[in-house]
Amino acid sequence: MDISWDNISSENFEKLCFKILEENKFDNLQWFGKSGGDKGRDIIGYKREEPLPGLTKVNKWVIQCKRYKSKLLSKTEINNILVDAEEHNPDNILIILSNTISANTKDWIDEKRKKTKYDIHIWEELDLEREIMKHRRKLEEQFPNIINKKEILFYEIRDSKRNFFGCNEFDDIEIRVTDSQSNEEALKRVKEFIEYLKENEIIWD
Repeated sequence: MDISWDNISSENFEKLCFKILEENKFDNLQWFGKSGGDKGRDIIGYKREEPLPGLTKVNKWVIQCKRYKSKLLSKTEINNILVDAEEHNPDNILIILSNTISANTKDWIDEKRKKTKYDIHIWEELDLEREIMKHRRKLEEQFPNIINKKEILFYEIRDSKRNFFGCNEFDDIEIRVTDSQSNEEALKRVKEFIEYLKENEIIWD
């Protein structure tokens, strides 16, 4: 699967980021996108952390969401975001991007971090894709067209005693169904098994 940024508007991109933050246990989230003039904040949220047992700290996060297809966010643009966000007295500033930033800009951010009272965080495309895939079942309900899905073909492998099914994406992996009376029943069992894997966490022992 891959992500299609063309299928999501700037407004829905902010809503997508809001939902991802919600799934990551941010509290009291506020979205300012619709009102316009966000003053360095698309979203504000709070996250409870426990640095030591019995010691709880609530940090304020100011979040900016930038859906760019090809343009890279410049140092000047990032600096403007930080300056505007400082007005809200954050503990953390998070910039979420649909693409990436240059190596020089990353070096500049590292130097900038040494001079600020708040922490600076950047979620680039790969970080965002990881979060989308992690929470994809819930996100697909609200953003059904954002994930481009591949067609995966399962095909029957003839055997006189057992039912085997291969997959066009993995030549070296087969699914064997035991105790099935017919190909239709075996195929049903394979579908149920795949749905079970999708709905549950897999733990490798």
